Amino acid sequence: MKILVTLILLVHLPLMSSAHDYYFAFAEVEYNEISKRFEGTIIFTTHDLEKSIQKDHPQFPIMDAMTLANPEFEILKKSILDGFFIQVNGQKENIQLEILGVENFLTGTTNVYFESDRIESLGSVKFGFKLLMSDYDGQQNKIAFKYGDLKETLYFMNRENEQTLNFNIESK
Repeated sequence: MKILVTLILLVHLPLMSSAHDYYFAFAEVEYNEISKRFEGTIIFTTHDLEKSIQKDHPQFPIMDAMTLANPEFEILKKSILDGFFIQVNGQKENIQLEILGVENFLTGTTNVYFESDRIESLGSVKFGFKLLMSDYDGQQNKIAFKYGDLKETLYFMNRENEQTLNFNIESK
């Protein structure tokens, strides 16, 4: 019996210890008509971002207990905002995004909640979502964007990490 268990472990050990073959981050973004702000959540695999940050900041801790009050939070914030941006109405500057909270789950994912400054009108929205793409060749990201009845899903790959939606929300 011991030989059988040992054999099973030896066969499955390489499969259990390998990293996952795909990398995925997801964002849900909504333009809130009342507050005139973008509100959203960015969701990613926690250890993927930890590993990415630790290449430049080896002292960066695991994020299990990360809060806005942690001194390392600024490193996390910079990494996220370097990899995710929103521009409106053809402007070249990214709109300001404020990180409102970070929540880690036992499933190994992290949610980062954000909102933007007020944006009075929208003629176009450009999203950039290159989070983790420089570290993982297979990284794929997706944004589900919502405003009222308008729902768009945008897909981002290494070479296609920016997309623009053109519309006129004011006329709704």
